[in-house]
Order: sequence, then C-alpha cells, then structure tokens
Amino acid sequence: MDINKEMKEYFSFEFGKKSDLSISTENLELTGTDVFEDKAFWKSVAAGSDQDLLFTGSIEYKSEIRKALVNEEKRQFEDPFPRDTELEQRQFYTLFFNLYLIDSKTGDTLYTRNFKETKNYINPNQTAYFAFFDLLQIVKTKLFRAFLGDDEIQERYLITQ
Repeated sequence: MDINKEMKEYFSFEFGKKSDLSISTENLELTGTDVFEDKAFWKSVAAGSDQDLLFTGSIEYKSEIRKALVNEEKRQFEDPFPRDTELEQRQFYTLFFNLYLIDSKTGDTLYTRNFKETKNYINPNQTAYFAFFDLLQIVKTKLFRAFLGDDEIQERYLITQ
C-alpha cells in the first residue's frame, strides 16, 4: 500500500466535496522534519501563485498484535465446563499524522496538529488497508470539525446497575 498516494487521494477528494476551491496534488520529496519550518522552500514550491494553501505533513502507520490472559468470571452452574483463563489476541493499528498547513505566499505555518489514532480489532484477519481508512475517517472528522466547523456526532451512554 502506498500511504502517500492513498492520503493524497483521500484528502483531495474530501476537501473537494466540502469546498468550491480548486485542489491540485503534487508529489514533493521532503527530507527530514526540518523542511516544515523552512519558509524559503515552501515559497518556492508554489512560486507565481499567492493564493495557495499547502496541506502537508508526515505520516507513520504501525500494526501490532497484543496478547493477554483474560480471566472470565462465570457463575457456578452457568457453564458445565468453565474456562478459568483464556489467551486473547487483538490486532492494533496506529496512525501518526503530523499535519502542517502552510501559506505559500509567506511560507509561514498557519496550522499544525499531531494526530495519534489507535484502533483495535478482535478479528485477527482484519486487513491493514481497511484499518487505515478507518483511522483516516477519525482524523478527517476531527480535522474538518476544526477547519470547517462540522457538527460533532455525540455519543451518550446509559449506565445502569
């Protein structure tokens, strides 16, 4: 999976749905994290246009398997063959996304935010590709809420005894 390509296509499509502005995508070779603070580099990227807002950043995507011994308490007569402890396995996916919005006219960083989203799946056969887009959906929701004032879907829990 080409993460850069997937991120570029995903966010260009999502921003295109939410705004009337023209969106273009370019491949840039970025070396190190110091480049995000280099104003001269960003001014040279969009030379000749002073209306551009550059959406860039760095991304890291990891998966890991965590195992734990889980003790399930059951009533005495609920199960004729109770299991005391059981080894359970979870697949965890983590997306680290450091976002920068840069003004191409001045090279100044207008907005920066670091996302760290983690999601676990009980299904050991869960694909990394599916989990990636699941995590991107979470990032998009938080990002668009900050940029565009999207409504937040609120969750409520009813706790009873």
